Amino acid sequence: MPTPSEPEIQNNISLRQYNTLGFEQLAQHYTEAYCVEQIKAALELARKKNWIVFVLGGGSNIVLSRDIPGLTIRLCSSTIDWNETADGWQVTVDAGTNWHQLVMQCTDKGAFGLENLALIPGTAGAAPIQNIGAYGVELADSFDSLQALEIDSGSEVTLTRDDCKFGYRDSIFKTTAKNRYVITRVRLNLDKTLQPQTGYRALQDELHSRGVNHPTALDIVNTVCHVRQSKLPDPAAIGNAGSFFKNPVVPDRLLEHIRRTHPSAPVYQQADGNTKIAAGWLIETAGWKGHQRGAVGVHDKQALVLTHRGGSDATELLKLAEDIRQSVQQKFSITLEQEPQTI
Repeated sequence: MPTPSEPEIQNNISLRQYNTLGFEQLAQHYTEAYCVEQIKAALELARKKNWIVFVLGGGSNIVLSRDIPGLTIRLCSSTIDWNETADGWQVTVDAGTNWHQLVMQCTDKGAFGLENLALIPGTAGAAPIQNIGAYGVELADSFDSLQALEIDSGSEVTLTRDDCKFGYRDSIFKTTAKNRYVITRVRLNLDKTLQPQTGYRALQDELHSRGVNHPTALDIVNTVCHVRQSKLPDPAAIGNAGSFFKNPVVPDRLLEHIRRTHPSAPVYQQADGNTKIAAGWLIETAGWKGHQRGAVGVHDKQALVLTHRGGSDATELLKLAEDIRQSVQQKFSITLEQEPQTI
């Protein structure tokens, strides 16, 4: 392991194994950081060399469309600190920690709130960027704060939930603070008492089929994993970035029209009064489910997932995504928004 004062820099390193779509792009300069001191040293070197910085976690929510100039820093730290309180747990986790492993450790520890977020690929440090969510639960529900380093200055900052301005699969790290920080640690507030969130239809149906009326945390985790695995391909087997489009908010007038023409359309009422419609259903109804175009395609079990079977690049995938977007727009007058970031 390199010393904090001397980052180990490699040149022209393939990032194929570090992005779940499996695109063959090169990092001009590359280093791995196993602690905050190594991140600081890498950032200091980048400032001295006038290199731009690209931060890489699990590579599960990006589309690498080009070689990456400057310095790529892959976060590999994975320490978890547990602080027990009167009614819960305050869990502080390094950015490089595998997210699903964190969920499993919290479940084992009796620290509840993350069960519905099981099996989401990626790292803890990437979770706030996307405000990851699944089956009616978002990271923001348990989020307390995070620590980060400002790329341009190396200054350490703490950002609260309000600072992060979380939205649906959104945060300041995708907007006003994009490429400004390296997230180093994330702090979560979790409960000692389980409050099952099983309102999502797919979870209800699967729990019912298993005869589970009063689910434990492990019941929920196992059910979530089963539902995800039944619909979503394993990136180790078929390259993908999970859900490629967000579920769009639908205006009331358009929603009424869709319900008249497609009574079974899956829609979700939101706490803020808005209504979302399943993007996967829109894509499938537009005729794209299972479509294959060379090395890229639409998954045959979940139309929300675009796949790469190797040997292509992002150009082909993004062209497919654009064709899908236009098709859905023409059929439903709804514009789909891409979820993973194109780099």
